[in-house]
Amino acid sequence: LYSDGMIGFGVNRAAKLLAEKSNKSVYYYRFNFKGRHSYFYLPDSNQTVPYGVAHLDDLIYLFHNSKQFSDYKEDDPETATIEKMTTMWTNFVRQGNPIAEQSEKLDNVKWEPFTSKSKKYLEIGNKLILNENLNEKRYNEWEKLFPLSKYQGKGKKQHG
Repeated sequence: LYSDGMIGFGVNRAAKLLAEKSNKSVYYYRFNFKGRHSYFYLPDSNQTVPYGVAHLDDLIYLFHNSKQFSDYKEDDPETATIEKMTTMWTNFVRQGNPIAEQSEKLDNVKWEPFTSKSKKYLEIGNKLILNENLNEKRYNEWEKLFPLSKYQGKGKKQHG
């Protein structure tokens, strides 16, 4: 409930609105890779056991922070995820498509854009997996609580 209210629902709504209103492709993902490091650890673990996969943990693998996390070596379990993510983000910056060509390095997945009809997203875990309708049932409940129609037209100045 907390993560939906603070992050998930808003991000999902943003993806829907961008896909609906923009003429650019929207690439949506859920980061689900549990490495040895996290921004949140289990209490009483002396910062050694990640609580799970937390918001912003994906940034650990994109932008290394040597003050907070150890340097990664080639044989570390996080290295494959680092390689996948940096490759996809570099491709997106250069070409506008995170996976322009399917490859074994990227688990032979094709990352299809999120659209109003096909609500595709990439699950970034131990493997890259294309899925559809992220938490659809839960987020539909949030849509009922906070419908966009309630807010349309609000805040506009009326002239007359």
